Amino acid sequence: ARSEALGRQVELLEEASQVARDMADDSDKAIAYLKQLRPLKPEDDKLAPALERLLEKHERWADLIELWRTLLDDQTQEEQATTLGRISACYLDNLSDPMQALEAAKEFLSEAESDADPCALIERIFGFEGATPEVRHGALDLLRYQYESTDRPTEFVRVLENAIQVDPEGEKDYRSEAASILADLEQLEAAMNHYAALLALDSGSAATLGHLRQLAQRSGNYELFAQGVRRAADSASDPSRRVALLSAAAKTRLNE
Repeated sequence: ARSEALGRQVELLEEASQVARDMADDSDKAIAYLKQLRPLKPEDDKLAPALERLLEKHERWADLIELWRTLLDDQTQEEQATTLGRISACYLDNLSDPMQALEAAKEFLSEAESDADPCALIERIFGFEGATPEVRHGALDLLRYQYESTDRPTEFVRVLENAIQVDPEGEKDYRSEAASILADLEQLEAAMNHYAALLALDSGSAATLGHLRQLAQRSGNYELFAQGVRRAADSASDPSRRVALLSAAAKTRLNE
């Protein structure tokens, strides 16, 4: 009797969901009926796609993410990675929630066979207009770890250089880290360009001037040093500092 009652319940829900789907203004009822049907008919592989289409059509993004989460246990690792990527992108693009997008992207990165799509998504999260400093720091930490652990420092330098455009307030930190990585890679002129830009931002920094001078000595490119110091002198508000920088640039030219 119990199985007959359950069968009758399934029949009624199926009929009700079909009627509701046929009536455009009853989408909420159709979704509710399909949600109730899924646990009653776990063998029916048409229910989840039907519910997914309805949720997407009516922009029920939170419900759609919930549905995708329920599918993960029965998916292959490749399918799970795809689903986690969709969840992260949905949080970002449809719900404007970069924090939740980042959490899902972490899972996406851990499950994906290639890190290309997850890293691209994490960069998008970093660049999202509404991203908080906490989200951006988290995204940058993820990318730093991924590229360091896979021995791709130049990829992380690219991320840092893009970050300057996205988050100008963090320019000093991004340039400083990029310059340090480039110097370690013996890409000395590229590193000098970053230190020169840093010196222009803070002409009073003796440490930055020292880094720039050391790289000039290592590379032999004193012309680039002189150009950078002269630009910093032009931006200096303190006359005495400006004179000191111009003097350093002039001495360098004389000693070439």
